Amino acid sequence: MFSPQPPTLPVPGSDADRFAGCDSADSRDHAEAALIASLRRNDGRYADPLPPSPSATAAALTALSIAEQHSACQLNAEQDEAEVDDRWTTAYQTDLCELMCQSARWLAHEQNADGGWGHLLGAESQPAATLAVLSALRLTGVPAQYADLEPSAEHYLRKHQGVAHLRKQERHADFGVSPALIGAAAAGVIPWRQVQLPLAPLASLPTAWLKRSGLRALGMWLPIIQAAHLAKRQRASRIGSSPQAAVGWLERRDTLRPALKSIERCQPDSGGFREETTATSLVVMSLASIGLAQHSIVRRGVEFLMCGVRGDGCWSAGADPDVLSTAECLIELLSLRQERAEFRDESLPTSDELDQSVAWLLACQHKAANPFSWSKPGGWSATSQTGGQPDCLTTATVISALVASAASGIGSSPPTPALGSAVSWLLEEQNADGGWASGQRSPEWLTGVASGAVATARALSALSAVEPHAPALQNTTTRIRSAIERGSRWLTATRKGGDGWGPNAGDSPAAIAATAEVLNSLSELTRADSPMARSALQCLRRQRGDQPGLLTDSERIRHATSLRRRRLLRLATG
Repeated sequence: MFSPQPPTLPVPGSDADRFAGCDSADSRDHAEAALIASLRRNDGRYADPLPPSPSATAAALTALSIAEQHSACQLNAEQDEAEVDDRWTTAYQTDLCELMCQSARWLAHEQNADGGWGHLLGAESQPAATLAVLSALRLTGVPAQYADLEPSAEHYLRKHQGVAHLRKQERHADFGVSPALIGAAAAGVIPWRQVQLPLAPLASLPTAWLKRSGLRALGMWLPIIQAAHLAKRQRASRIGSSPQAAVGWLERRDTLRPALKSIERCQPDSGGFREETTATSLVVMSLASIGLAQHSIVRRGVEFLMCGVRGDGCWSAGADPDVLSTAECLIELLSLRQERAEFRDESLPTSDELDQSVAWLLACQHKAANPFSWSKPGGWSATSQTGGQPDCLTTATVISALVASAASGIGSSPPTPALGSAVSWLLEEQNADGGWASGQRSPEWLTGVASGAVATARALSALSAVEPHAPALQNTTTRIRSAIERGSRWLTATRKGGDGWGPNAGDSPAAIAATAEVLNSLSELTRADSPMARSALQCLRRQRGDQPGLLTDSERIRHATSLRRRRLLRLATG
């Protein structure tokens, strides 16, 4: 059994946060315990749904609109007209049309005062999200009561250099993929030639060669790149707008069938690529736009989108991150038990219920190579759905949760094999610069997902927790310590303005959340009294200022409001 580790976090202090009505540490902890209990499901997992996303909703609306426009004809080159499923066409013409009208109204209602939209509901406007929404509404039409919507959105895009700005960003986007540009091109808002797709030549290479060349992270982007490249090639051929001609042109060049087979291999049973709304929408809209609206890939993608829509006509970014939420909730529950042994609350789970949650997490580990992302076994994805992609952030959080559970006597024995493979997976995913990305590691020469402060902080916390048990996990202590030192140096070198961390300098929610995560990691590395930690703590207190509730509205800013981060903020600023 792992020996219990001493608490690394102080007792919470007062903070006017989400639990503003709780005037003591005890009442605040009761409120948090009740919140966690409300997320628990019968199988032991904790489900904290993602909030609505304007950009994801726009992508889904664009995909469904394009698929609906082409659904009346038999466009699949592999089928005859007689094989068209009338029920499929009927579904497009009834439920789908009504849904698109509802989604358009939702998007129009959620426009920000500056004319733009953010990626998350209520978040700051972004050019990419604004272009995505504008492209979708160009297809469906703007609701009559929002006559000023389009002029104000265009004004916002002009002010922020619109497409030109996004094309510059495309070079640094994940694998050169810009969802907003692909959506705009598929909707006919911009020409396809403005979508660069720099890695399209790689996508045509044999999968076995890509795996051997260390391009595993490209696997999760392969269907999007291939589908968009097919659409771009069809438009570039200047063969006219006939879908039948497009399919014939691609088949004559022996391009269509290999690409479709490759895309189909990456589509899980749920029909959703990476279990994400935007990724699935990009594949659906690209293929439907070239005459493949009746292909099984598109049909299954449409079914995935239809299953993911909410009652008010909007979508979240993807499947609920129940694995990540369960790990975070376990850490919080065990922290409550460890910090305040006298704390009692009827909503707290029993030991048997905690055992069930630990067993559920262990069952969600990817024990074989992921066929959809080429990822090696050992990691966890944020969602328990079959198409989820293992990522560093979730894997590190689960490792910390499992170690804390074993130290608290939860579970019959330490999950040594599972932890051993997870630690090996996490060590291998460390980037050359010493940090960890939220996704998977990529070669330096390939534009991939860059290292991030939150993922790096959680990886360091996980490795520091398992370091005493390295021999039992078949990992050398030297290797783990080396990874910790490299990660710590990356954190030192990437502070924004010499104080905090995050994707942007200043007081953005993401920067505040990242700084809180790093401070927690430094405390677990016994470096809480270092000059860097003291400077970051001052920065965090200054960033929050008179906005104590900035990170506590989980319906508005999900990526900065996990239960774990709310607690960290209270501890850091109390």
